Amino acid sequence: MRASTIALGLVLLSATAAAQEPSPTSPADTPPPTAAASDAPPTEAQDGHGRIIGGKAARDHSVPWQAEIYYVHPEKAYPPIELHACGGALIAPDWVLTASHCQADPGSVIGVRLGTQNLTLPGLVYEIDHFYAYPRPADWVRSASNHSDDIALVHIKRRHDEPSTRDIQPIALPDPAIDTLDELQRVSVTGWGSTKAREAHDTSHDLVLVPELQQVGLNILPVDKCDPEVNRNMTRARNPYVLGDKMVCAAGLDASGNPSAAVDTCQGDSGGPLVRQNENTHKFALVGIVTFGLGCGATVGFHPGYFTKVAPYNDWIRRQMASPSTPVAAS
Repeated sequence: MRASTIALGLVLLSATAAAQEPSPTSPADTPPPTAAASDAPPTEAQDGHGRIIGGKAARDHSVPWQAEIYYVHPEKAYPPIELHACGGALIAPDWVLTASHCQADPGSVIGVRLGTQNLTLPGLVYEIDHFYAYPRPADWVRSASNHSDDIALVHIKRRHDEPSTRDIQPIALPDPAIDTLDELQRVSVTGWGSTKAREAHDTSHDLVLVPELQQVGLNILPVDKCDPEVNRNMTRARNPYVLGDKMVCAAGLDASGNPSAAVDTCQGDSGGPLVRQNENTHKFALVGIVTFGLGCGATVGFHPGYFTKVAPYNDWIRRQMASPSTPVAAS
């Protein structure tokens, strides 16, 4: 898991977990964008200076479902300082999907920002009504080998002064019949996380953050191409949910078509949207949520990003949205 919080007023942006941007088809294959369509992702790794690692700034108005989750610690500073925590995706006018590990620390106030891709601009801030993490078994314990069911719904309070704007538009949940995550499927991810590469297990580097929303294109990898270290830990833990049915790993590909960590997500990207564009309808669907990874853009070894699939939770999401005041049982 990649998680931390940084004062927005001190470094412009902050961090939580790995996330990357939406990147479906190449520009040549993509029809003229609509208000709800995001930019086509980069087709090869960029240098990562001032960017999501290996990505670029998202085109203006191209990711209207992007949400920022932030904390305020009223007792720790005056005036209170907003701390960027995670990304998220608007899936209905008053619901945001994110990672469950993005839940606020005790004593802090959590909020959601919509309507801006640049965190130096105010956007629209919403109060949180409820934060519903997916229900886990009573004996569940998070560990380095157990990141299962890392998904949550945030119910926001609607504003009386809420304008109608193309910069705030929900993204569709995936249709399991057509929004599949096949091997080498092209996807994209967006986030405000760190843009500086960091090796696995290295905590010495400062996070390098930029206020502009970054995006990068990735490819879904076969399970046997995911991180060997993570795979070994998961096997020891006998965790059946991490890879396969409920989780995938993804990375960029080099010129030879081999997985590469030159493009990656990093701290501050957790909970952000992994998006696929349907080749036939050209519509976007939220197929994944940024969950965790070892390092960011590591040059030693190979460490892809890991994402919680959304489709296996469609039933729980819809039942929870139909019951906004009461938590519902797991699917």
